Amino acid sequence: MRGCLLLLIGYLLGQATLCSAQTLQIRHGDPVPLEVKSMYDAGLKYLAERQSESGNWVDTGVNDGAGTDGLCLLAFLSNGDDPNFGPYAENIRRGLRHMLTNQQAETGALVSGRAEVNMYHQGFGTLALAEAYGAVNEDLLWQGVADRGDRSIGKGLEAAVRCILDAQRKNSFHGWRYTPDSRDADVSVSGANIVALLAARNAGIEVPDESLQQAMDLLKQSTDASGAVVYTVGSGNGFDL
Repeated sequence: MRGCLLLLIGYLLGQATLCSAQTLQIRHGDPVPLEVKSMYDAGLKYLAERQSESGNWVDTGVNDGAGTDGLCLLAFLSNGDDPNFGPYAENIRRGLRHMLTNQQAETGALVSGRAEVNMYHQGFGTLALAEAYGAVNEDLLWQGVADRGDRSIGKGLEAAVRCILDAQRKNSFHGWRYTPDSRDADVSVSGANIVALLAARNAGIEVPDESLQQAMDLLKQSTDASGAVVYTVGSGNGFDL
């Protein structure tokens, strides 16, 4: 959401500078069809009903984790309602509190109750924190919580980004795979973490240019002239995305 707004502002400023003598034309997209809005609302209702009292989303145990929680939170945050006073404000707060209180203090890993650190979950969880940062009121988020400590969305986001960057430094391809210590990389897990880093930078968190450039180079090297993308970097086995 924040990234789209920045792109829009940049576009409008660029147009005003380059074409100041012309009348700026603003085009509005078509309204969202009612049936689409109804499906979206039904989906959010389903997610709200499946959320645990602790704030996370529990599946069969295989897919549980901060990434699943993050994707659910992104659905609520993207709805267009006020995240602090809208109909799903409490769902957002519960989800964020669970994610932040289960974050590893030393590594910044978002484990959300999982025994191991998974970089898929780290990427999507970090993305949710980046979208929530600056949009969700901290006072309301921690209202009534006695053991908050020094937790905050901003500090949690910085620590989560640090975890992603630490994993990249250890990786032979400057990318990511399933664990923070992986030496190989694939474009799926790497893509999740690249998007998280870009969102964090848009939110004002420091992300080194070198890290982003190395990640983008990995994606370029994994894509051939036809657009086919290799899943596992260095495997030579590509497929169209």
